[in-house]
Amino acid sequence: MMKISEIFLSLQGEGRNTGRPVVFIRFYGCAVCCSYCDSKYTWSDNKDEYLDMSAEDIVKAVKDIDPKCCSICITGGDPDLLPDNEILPLIDLLKEYEISIEASGFRSPLRYFDEVSPRREDGHPVVDFVVMDVKGPSAHAKVSNPQYISELRFCDQAKFLVSDEQDFDFMIRVLEKYDSVCEILISPVMTANDEHVNKQRMNWLAEKILSMPEMFRNRARLNFQLHKIIWGNERGR
Repeated sequence: MMKISEIFLSLQGEGRNTGRPVVFIRFYGCAVCCSYCDSKYTWSDNKDEYLDMSAEDIVKAVKDIDPKCCSICITGGDPDLLPDNEILPLIDLLKEYEISIEASGFRSPLRYFDEVSPRREDGHPVVDFVVMDVKGPSAHAKVSNPQYISELRFCDQAKFLVSDEQDFDFMIRVLEKYDSVCEILISPVMTANDEHVNKQRMNWLAEKILSMPEMFRNRARLNFQLHKIIWGNERGR
């Protein structure tokens, strides 16, 4: 059985599928525990915050929420916490959908697309793309494995949340140290209820991206969290 915090239909707020309707499967539990996490309820000690569900229960819930669903996002909490014998059978059961995984970098992303991962009939991995968070200094994360960006594919994305110069410089050092081919998502860390600070940070970050070395700039994307702009931190959005 897997611990599920919530399953819900919303618009994807960031990355390649920004603005598209997506069913989110949010797992409970996290080993990273970032300071600016917007879903801390997924790693609280409150047992009322999750349901124990089998892979079949999860697939049924997805179909009940949106029978015409085309796209699934597996997120958290942190799906990286699940062992292979739980997460991979679930992915296999969901192979009729487009699947993205929002990973914390707690473990290598290779299991989602290596030679033993679930496959579609055409031989391609069931997981269409992985978005892996790379934790900068302001996250105060308990675990950080930036080296895993070198394992991401061209179709995958590495996401950096940037609060200040220290975070931005950290990102550049990571990109210089580890060879990668994936797209680079760069998101400002938004401050709740302070639009002036948020706009300043967005403007500052836009200029910083334009000044990046060309080899990184051409893979970079300024990444806003659309769902927060529309709904704030409302749960299930």
